[in-house]
Amino acid sequence: MIIYGTKSSKGKFIDTNCQCPFCGKENALAVLPFQKSFHVYWIPIIPTGKEFFVVCKACGHEAPDHYIGGITPEVKKQAKTSLFSFIGLFIILALAAFVFYSTTMRKGESSSKNDAVTILTNPKVGDVLEMKIKDNQYSVCKVASISEDSIYLQFSESIVSKKKDLKDLKKSFANEVESKDLIDGYKRTELFNLINKGVIIGGDQSKE
Repeated sequence: MIIYGTKSSKGKFIDTNCQCPFCGKENALAVLPFQKSFHVYWIPIIPTGKEFFVVCKACGHEAPDHYIGGITPEVKKQAKTSLFSFIGLFIILALAAFVFYSTTMRKGESSSKNDAVTILTNPKVGDVLEMKIKDNQYSVCKVASISEDSIYLQFSESIVSKKKDLKDLKKSFANEVESKDLIDGYKRTELFNLINKGVIIGGDQSKE
């Protein structure tokens, strides 16, 4: 069951220079604002208005507002809306942003994996694959040659700590001198398994 409705929270006294008609104390009357908010499970979502009461700070009696000349616009301006009145809205926006970010990230990862699958399905010399070696370690390799049952990959000597830095690494990798020591052959099934394990995370097809 969802519990919702409106609730009021007490604000800070707004002092006046008026005498209490009940106890006679000078400068005792004050305006006490109450912030009304729409709530869900008692968590305020958005403010809906304010109520104002005239109260004696000495004896606690509530007095008609004509004793202070009415609740004027100047008095109302002093009753600030607390940020807490928006706490539920902030939570909703934060959750929405998290869901959007997570969905976007998942779509991006899925698209990158699809790129790698496309490359390994029909590989060409020069195709580049992105790899996640382990947490905070990323690198790249490219197709050096292709045989009937194997794909030979040339691996970069460099490693970066962030996935976003792979773009720059691929640019520098294009200028690396090919070394036979950094070339290794794999069965296609082995490479597809590396995609499933999250080792190969993306790729770029050769433009040649």
